[in-house]
Amino acid sequence: ISSLLVIARNSAFTYKGKAVQVQEVGREMGVRYVLESSVQRAGDLVRIAVQLIDAITGYHLWSERYDRPLTDIFAVQDEIAQAIAASLQAALTEQAAHLIEKYSCPVETLLRQGLALNAIPELADELQADLLVMGVRGAHFVQELLIGSTTERVLRQTKRPLLAVKQRPRGAYRRVLVPVDFSPHAAAAATTAHAWLPDAEVILLHAFGVDMESTLRFAGVAEEQIHEYRARARETAFNSMSQFVDGLSIPASRLTRVIVHGAPTLQILEHEQSLDVDLIAMGKHGQSALEELLLGSITKHVLAYSSSDVL
Repeated sequence: ISSLLVIARNSAFTYKGKAVQVQEVGREMGVRYVLESSVQRAGDLVRIAVQLIDAITGYHLWSERYDRPLTDIFAVQDEIAQAIAASLQAALTEQAAHLIEKYSCPVETLLRQGLALNAIPELADELQADLLVMGVRGAHFVQELLIGSTTERVLRQTKRPLLAVKQRPRGAYRRVLVPVDFSPHAAAAATTAHAWLPDAEVILLHAFGVDMESTLRFAGVAEEQIHEYRARARETAFNSMSQFVDGLSIPASRLTRVIVHGAPTLQILEHEQSLDVDLIAMGKHGQSALEELLLGSITKHVLAYSSSDVL
């Protein structure tokens, strides 16, 4: 489903009178199109100039000038809104027709008003969507890492599966990397990945560490002792992985187990490249603000740094 969302007026008014780049507004608001306008008044007459701009390319898609009596100002507002809605709806309809022709699948277009971060999850719940699909733009990484990309912020709100698309499709997903901590969330991610992609290889990756390893080393604990702790942690991880796999309904021929020592985020990103995966499937923990703060950082960094799509 292709959905068009209109940002609420109060949110847009934060840019009133400010000199900002259209691309910056698009990133901060999570929108594809920006409407610019100016108003001039001469006696009882007003001139309103409006232009619709693509927030990614900066191209002007539509513009118009309205010279009307001041008493017609509200009528002009309605006329502008209708013209813009018709223009964008036409663009959506054209895109839908292209998708239908190329993929032979049903496509519906929707026009909604509201803040995208709220409207997208609400619409997904209203439609009882099985999957939310959002494109991820890679520009201005530092800003998105600090405040969170639109996709990442929507992910925090929705309880539905979300696919963050970062690459152009090259065919069906062949190899899926599933980071596991042996929790029910990880099991759900692995099971969902196999159910949706039964022909893909599912790679279960677990990164383990020794509790307070750096502190032990700083305190002068012998390396031999630390290596012994690490060996025990590895053995525990192997046993936990075996129990985890036994609880999955995935054929052994489709499963690969990888257990490594190191920080989870770094290991996920390194193995994404070394194993040539094209999808990372991660379970979402966040039910409380604290869980989101502690566990969401891994998801945020994977979304920001990974090359492949993220489910």
